[in-house]
Amino acid sequence: VILSAMKRRGTFYYKKKHFLPISTLLYRLRQNAFSLGTICLLSMTTLVVIATTSCLYFGAQHSLQQDYPTDVKVSVSYKEQLPDSGFLFSQIEEILQKHQQTPKNLKELYSLNFSVPADPSQTSLEDDKGIFAKDAVLISVLTADSYNQLTGTPIEALEKNQILLFDSAGKTPPSSFSLLGETYGVKDKLTTFPESNIPLESTMNRYGLVVDTTETMMKIYQGQTAEYREYGGVGTVMTYTIQFDLTGTAAEKKECEQALKALHLPGEEPSGADQGAASSQGATEAQGTASPQKATEAQEPPPEQEASLQVSGKEFAQEEYNAKIGGIFFIGLFLSILFLLITVLVIYYKQLAQAFSDKADVTVMKKIGFSNQQIKQSILWQFSTVYLLPLIIALLHATILYQGITKLLLFFSLEGSALFNKCLLFSAASFSGVYLIAFFLSTLSYYLLVSGKKPRG
Repeated sequence: VILSAMKRRGTFYYKKKHFLPISTLLYRLRQNAFSLGTICLLSMTTLVVIATTSCLYFGAQHSLQQDYPTDVKVSVSYKEQLPDSGFLFSQIEEILQKHQQTPKNLKELYSLNFSVPADPSQTSLEDDKGIFAKDAVLISVLTADSYNQLTGTPIEALEKNQILLFDSAGKTPPSSFSLLGETYGVKDKLTTFPESNIPLESTMNRYGLVVDTTETMMKIYQGQTAEYREYGGVGTVMTYTIQFDLTGTAAEKKECEQALKALHLPGEEPSGADQGAASSQGATEAQGTASPQKATEAQEPPPEQEASLQVSGKEFAQEEYNAKIGGIFFIGLFLSILFLLITVLVIYYKQLAQAFSDKADVTVMKKIGFSNQQIKQSILWQFSTVYLLPLIIALLHATILYQGITKLLLFFSLEGSALFNKCLLFSAASFSGVYLIAFFLSTLSYYLLVSGKKPRG
């Protein structure tokens, strides 16, 4: 559009210094539209692949730490009846003594996570307002004691039906909060909420509630299960978690984690028969009634089962994280090199093809009075405009995709954009450097071919 407007201005266009660049640039843009679009697409894909896979690779330890804040996590998903914590602790103590381990940073937590419509005062979980609805929000509930253990910040005692409220949208907290037909008084607003209890992969808006006791949490649980049941669904179960660190070497920790898989609930076989295998987070997890034979996926407890126990260890998870992230990084590196080579080859051979077709035109230009310097400047200006434009557009597209990619990284427990910013800047700088080198070398080859000169050496 800009070049066409310049061409319509006769007094400007028909000057010697403007006529050649504008006319030839218009011609090249029309002739190379498909190639330029291909270069732009390849450039953007290369940038995104390099930035994303490098972020996953260098953020692997952070991701592991987010999913496994301690060496061992024992989780019991239960419904109406609280699990027998004394029974579990007696088993844990026996196994730790056998392996000469002393637990560190021991935490005992109660939590509940489920989804409701965007307006928490609504109770309808119909198809258009259910857990998968676009306007659904995530509700995460912790007891006051669990919140204190996770944050290390004591809070004042809460009264019955009184809560501390976290809103991911950062809105000013109301004086009361309605949820599933019940109203709770908001004592104070929380600016942060423990990430280990809010799934990082969730991109929904989130409310975090700190309640006084497990009895209040049970009341919320019963309200949401009744609402799900009304619409033919199954409510979310509550989770009781014991997590702690181990001492010793990595091999000693791994051996102890393996032994802890024999943990079981009252009434179940203590042998650890019918144990499960790796969890969806990559840890090797076991159900109390599971066999030692590994399965490909950890199975969720059936609806009629009142409680289900799972044990996960960081050392086992570390191995699977290395395999998973290493595989993704290798594929990303391979695709990046492939796309980069294709981009360079498209630029190089496109300019060589143009050189053979433009050789006669350059000869005519010399005969009508254009000097070699003018021809050289014209070629550099044309190709700079034509072939640097895809790079600029690719960088712009990568910037537009920024928000979507950062949300995608939440599925790998990489919250925050600092690491991705560094990876994106490094990818843009390295790719631009290779692109510019390829551009100048191919432009030099073009000039030597159309001018009839041979490369030195």
